Amino acid sequence: MAYRGGCAKPSSDEGRRLLNWLAPAAFGWFALLGILIVIYLLRPRRQRVIVPSLMLWPEDDRGIAGSKLWRWLRRHILLILQAFALAALILSLARPERLQLTRIAPDLVVIVDGSGRFTAPTETGDRFDGARIAVREHLEGIEGTAAVSIILAANPPRIVAVRETDAGAVRKAVRELEPGYGQADIETALEIAQSILRDGPGGSIAIVSDGHFRIDNVELLTNAGLIEVQSGPAELRIDRVAARREPSGVMQALVGVISTLSEPREVNVELSVGGAEFATQKINVPSNGWTGAVFNDVGATSTADISATLVDEPPGGSGADANAKRLPPITELRAAVVSNEPSSYTRALDVLSNVIVQAVDPTLYDPEARFDLYIFDRFVPETLPRASMIFFSPPIENRVFETSTEISSSLPIKARDSRLLQFVDLSFLEPGESNSISIPEWSQPDLILDVGSAIFHGIFEGRRTVVASFDPVDAGMTDTAAFPIFMINAVAWANPLRTLSDANGVSTGQKLHIQPHPQATDIEIAGPGGAPPSKFDAAGVVTIGPFQETGLYRLTQFA
Repeated sequence: MAYRGGCAKPSSDEGRRLLNWLAPAAFGWFALLGILIVIYLLRPRRQRVIVPSLMLWPEDDRGIAGSKLWRWLRRHILLILQAFALAALILSLARPERLQLTRIAPDLVVIVDGSGRFTAPTETGDRFDGARIAVREHLEGIEGTAAVSIILAANPPRIVAVRETDAGAVRKAVRELEPGYGQADIETALEIAQSILRDGPGGSIAIVSDGHFRIDNVELLTNAGLIEVQSGPAELRIDRVAARREPSGVMQALVGVISTLSEPREVNVELSVGGAEFATQKINVPSNGWTGAVFNDVGATSTADISATLVDEPPGGSGADANAKRLPPITELRAAVVSNEPSSYTRALDVLSNVIVQAVDPTLYDPEARFDLYIFDRFVPETLPRASMIFFSPPIENRVFETSTEISSSLPIKARDSRLLQFVDLSFLEPGESNSISIPEWSQPDLILDVGSAIFHGIFEGRRTVVASFDPVDAGMTDTAAFPIFMINAVAWANPLRTLSDANGVSTGQKLHIQPHPQATDIEIAGPGGAPPSKFDAAGVVTIGPFQETGLYRLTQFA
């Protein structure tokens, strides 16, 4: 269903202090003071006895008043001490409590639609500028303070800020927002937003979008409202035409095509040189996405001679087309949670739309099962699977990690620029809840504890591996927003389907480092020139390249 509605404004409470008694009925025990006094009055008294004396003492009237008071206190000191002890006991039974109500900043989670619909240009910029303006106006209209979280609903969603109260930092985060080139996953973004609200004092969710999205689970819309912005009409158009000359003197052209349609399309791109048709390519353009067509050996003397058009495309980019077809879906990640109590982990992984989760009893663990990712809870198997791995609270005696036998009393320290702990609030951790694990040579620490680490990650025997020494359930992490955010970060890094980690800004003559899937046996790379693909043994490949031809490459893994 499509959703529209108003967005609630967060509010805050004024701070004040007061003294409260949790068990005021205990004051009835003060009646015991009367019984204590009665017992004291009925006690046996000392008798005065007059005896003869041959020596007369002179009378001294100095300090008679003080001495009388002191003599009285000395005679009744036991009663006074007993009364004070009884009063202190009664006051402790009444359980005094000093309440301090402070101003608590409510949560405001802003979900910004990052779909490719907003990349279309306007006279003053792009249509995403309207989304930024709407976010700024909504934040400026808030009365009081709020803990602002910002989620860019791309595919997958990206957490930009978590409970930020610094207005300058929030404005900077809004300025740096950029749309993506695919469909916006609003539903997953709402699941993340609701996990943030559940851990806080309450608040609201603002969805900044044009309303062109569907939510199957309507419960995710609780405390949520739509701030509607215009994204413009849906269209399919040429985004850019670029050309460059190779060192050999040959001209090469790149034609970028962008779509803001809700369905993928297959279109023909015609390149013209000097007004004459040069070549035509058929390309698949994803919904709300961008793709490019590369033309080699372009016989042009300058970039001004090159132009491109879309052929056989209905007006406005809408309507039926004989060549239209649906592109394959995003590859799904299969994850297994090996635990006696898997519910916390499966709930956190269910937030990710492309992850299929299955709970496995440790006694039924099979290392040959076909999963891409394993989450081991308080369990380290004798035989490791051919998949990525995330370990929580590994037992003291295991064959993989050197875990300290004593719980550390130190507080773990977050490592600088940790990718796994980005936007993760570590306030749930307390001294004495984590073991220290020796940092292996293949790993990078994320949370340092004594001479070891409480969280680290790295490539272990060809497997992307994450290790956390503490139990997130016992530490209370699963009841906070930090747990799903940490799981999102850990799965994003450990995803074995993400083969390339340094593919940004690649140029000719450069090599690429790859990390094959642990189950992959062969890798095939097809270049843009139409030549037969190159095949590699996945067990021995560390780098590929160098690449001498500019264009679009396709990397395929086989198991």
